[in-house]
Amino acid sequence: MKRSRINILTPKKRVAFIETNMNICARNKCETFANAIKNILMKNINLILGIFVLSGLASCQKFLDKAPISSYNVNSAYQSQSDFQLAITGTYRNLGSISFNRTIFTESRTDNVKARQIGSENQTFAILSTFTETPATSSIINLWSSYWAVISQTNIIIERINAASFDDENMRNAIKGEAYFLRGFAYFELAWMWGGMPLVDHQVTPAELAQIKRSSQSETLEFAKGDFLKAIDLLPEAWPSKYLGRATKYAAEGYLARLYMFNGEFEKSIPALTDIIQSNRYQMAALYPDIFSEANDNSKEHVFQVQFNAGAGALSFTLPQYLIGPYVNQYFPNGSSPGIFISDDLYDAFDNNDERRDFSLIRGMYSTSGIYNTTTIYNIKFAHGITPANISSYGLNMPLLRYTDILLMYAESLNEARSNAATDIFDIVNTVRARAGLDPINGSGLTKEEIRDIISSERRLEFNFEGIRWFDLIRTNKALSTMTAFLARTDEGSAQYKMNQHQILFPIPQDEININPDPNYMWQNPGF
Repeated sequence: MKRSRINILTPKKRVAFIETNMNICARNKCETFANAIKNILMKNINLILGIFVLSGLASCQKFLDKAPISSYNVNSAYQSQSDFQLAITGTYRNLGSISFNRTIFTESRTDNVKARQIGSENQTFAILSTFTETPATSSIINLWSSYWAVISQTNIIIERINAASFDDENMRNAIKGEAYFLRGFAYFELAWMWGGMPLVDHQVTPAELAQIKRSSQSETLEFAKGDFLKAIDLLPEAWPSKYLGRATKYAAEGYLARLYMFNGEFEKSIPALTDIIQSNRYQMAALYPDIFSEANDNSKEHVFQVQFNAGAGALSFTLPQYLIGPYVNQYFPNGSSPGIFISDDLYDAFDNNDERRDFSLIRGMYSTSGIYNTTTIYNIKFAHGITPANISSYGLNMPLLRYTDILLMYAESLNEARSNAATDIFDIVNTVRARAGLDPINGSGLTKEEIRDIISSERRLEFNFEGIRWFDLIRTNKALSTMTAFLARTDEGSAQYKMNQHQILFPIPQDEININPDPNYMWQNPGF
């Protein structure tokens, strides 16, 4: 959202911005709604944030099932409990585009995906997998914009909610907690992917915003930590069934633990993870396929998911079709496109007995022209279960934080903090392996470094294509060495492509630099 600077964009850029953020809606034939938004924007920019709220209401079900308001703008709304219910619902709506773009964005960066992607050099995953991105790369701009949309919306909620009329004070606190959680989530993600951010905690005018300079990465992470801590105090431990899927105290604790681990503060992550485990509200799914079944959405395996709905609406899950190429299989009898090529490195990292491999990956399919391909590998992890008539309209929820992740983060934190809990560490690791059909590992006598490598490997396999691998490589300082070795493989171009040290961070979108070219306020990350 150009760091909440939509108000100072030209009319043409305003429309382009909305078109970008309505990409899911447009793919699902919501042109009438999108065109109406563009017409309104040309007339009155004060409606911008209300429009974002409305966009979150299209085709919503579950807790998102809210009736749209015909006239909703910043000045006349945000006065009652129902207004804020609608506002927070609209904010969650951004998570759909974030989870879609973030998964492709980060997985394409890793050793899970083949470099270059022959035949699709103009695609997001080709640019990112070869480390040839620029500040003008559209996927970078799109993901950045989605995070800033969350920040802008949550700032309005946080600033106005105390003065509003509420029938239920518990609901006021809960919505405030959700806003802090979502803002903390956005700042945390921006910080580890792009570095320091301008810290905006209230509504600002364009003139004020132009004078807010970038903070450091550590300052941005500290800001996100403060939001998570506030959210933990305000959010409920669980929601009534009609609000299933909304953030809870434990989702905030899970993300706080991730932040601590990113900072290397493992002794601080342990209490947050322990609280989640001891709540007894969560448990590992008995079978790996159960995690990715629409029938098991919002199960005890899931601490926080992005909510999607089956059908052709704006809130359906489109990722499965984007992972499969033009090949025919039981999930896509007519093929799909464009597809992301999975690396042999990932496929070979699985043990032949690991049930997660063949559930997640497929090799050996007929192309739509009838040619059998025995080499190309695709990801089918999210295509199981209920197969819709329209391949763009899955209803499966996207996991952002699973209980298995909580347990493996806990095991890693115990190891890094050198707690006297080696038995607990391998109890967890071996429970995860047992679900995958693998034999246990004897952890006795292993060094801290050896245990670290075992956990890292287990996380790569368990969470393949859940947007976690790149985060893990960055926070463990293994991104450069891992990707250098990966790109040197003969099947990855024999070092034709390379990652540079500065590419641990992504470039700041050029349009953002152009808004205020004064390098004392906004500057490009080094190397771009």
